[in-house]
Amino acid sequence: MIINAIILLTMSGLFFLIRLEFSCEKIVLFLVPVILASVMIFFATVNIKDKNKEIENRMETIIKDNKMLKQEIEILKQTK
Repeated sequence: MIINAIILLTMSGLFFLIRLEFSCEKIVLFLVPVILASVMIFFATVNIKDKNKEIENRMETIIKDNKMLKQEIEILKQTK
């Protein structure tokens, strides 16, 4: 999503520079893709933060399970 937003910004910026006329209509037509791309980048970063939290939670559970398995192995070694 971030890559699409960057491409949208680049393309709209290039077309704005090609048709370099400063009229209100041209500026509004340039601002629409810029606002859209900004919204896309915002939602993409929020989504990435949520995914990172989910991955961190999974890692914590795996580490806890790993510690429990190590303890069980030690107990089994001591009983033999």
